[in-house]
Amino acid sequence: LDARGKCVSFLRDVIRHLPLPGAIAIEARAEDIAGDPMFAGQQDVITCRALRMDVFLKVAKPFVRPNGLLIAMQGPKTDRSAAARLAEDHRLRLVDVLDYRLPDGAPRRLLVCAS
Repeated sequence: LDARGKCVSFLRDVIRHLPLPGAIAIEARAEDIAGDPMFAGQQDVITCRALRMDVFLKVAKPFVRPNGLLIAMQGPKTDRSAAARLAEDHRLRLVDVLDYRLPDGAPRRLLVCAS
C-alpha cells in the first residue's frame, strides 16, 4: 500500500517477477481505505520505513489481524521505553527490538509490535 504510483508500479513488478502468490500492491492512502472491510483487519504483517512510530501505529493498526505484527524501521537511537509506551497507547505491545546495519554500515533499528 502506497499513495505514490511509482512505488506501487515497482511493487507490482516485483510481485510479478518473484512470484508472490496472493500479494497485491495498492495505490491509495492508508487513511482512505482503513475502514474498508476488504482491507481492515486482514493483514498478518505490516511494515513501514520513513514514518514516525506514532504515525505508523495509528495508520497501520486498523489493517492488522489479531495477533498480527507491525514492524517499523526506525533510527538507531529510537528509545525502547518510549516505543513500548507508544505501542501501549495504541493497545499493542512491543515484542522485539532488532538492531542491524544497512549494506553501507549505517545502523538501523526494527521495532516489532504485536496486536
